[in-house]
Amino acid sequence: MHRISVGVLAGGKRMSGGRNDVLRELHNRRNIKRLAGELACGEGIFSEMLISDTQNGRYEDLGQKVVYDAHGDIGPMGGLYQVIACAASDHVFVCAADMPFVDRKLMEYMAGYVTDEVDCYVLADEKRLHPLCAIYSKKVLPVVEALIAAGRYRLSEIFHHVRTLYIRLALTGFGKRVVRNLYVRIKNEVAEIFEVVWHLPLRRSGKSYLLVRVINEYI
Repeated sequence: MHRISVGVLAGGKRMSGGRNDVLRELHNRRNIKRLAGELACGEGIFSEMLISDTQNGRYEDLGQKVVYDAHGDIGPMGGLYQVIACAASDHVFVCAADMPFVDRKLMEYMAGYVTDEVDCYVLADEKRLHPLCAIYSKKVLPVVEALIAAGRYRLSEIFHHVRTLYIRLALTGFGKRVVRNLYVRIKNEVAEIFEVVWHLPLRRSGKSYLLVRVINEYI
């Protein structure tokens, strides 16, 4: 089986209108540490773990290799390019730091598809592709460079120009939650709690205190 590097994109803009706030960094750090513990990088099929960021110094203390986006503020495409370019292995499993349900079993499952005949392996459900839950070969780098030079930053465009295998999520047995990110779940669940609690008819019932406690528990 091919040795695989793991690239975690931690410098993106997937929450709060693009703000990189405290909640994002706290969760990203926890999730990166969890992944590092699960992977035991250097053993088995996983050769290393790389963290892509846009701000110097935020994740240096986590004991993993950190690489910085050299292409400016172009979203995940810049981080993707950096982890693939800096990886020691010819193949890199790429995910986002805000995906708490990605784990070793999923990565090992996808790594089982890797051959020299395909350049990208991407999860796909009935609605969309998931380029941040995918394995990329170093052979895609010229395509990524060309897209960046052309100002085209949609990750899904890569798949039109390289040999791509679409792995149907419904057939993997992992379920849709593996491709969910934390912030969509938090936004939806907190919104539901606000809707229920805020319309309680009781006065001086501690509604504001309860909502603050809920938010703090998520953080």
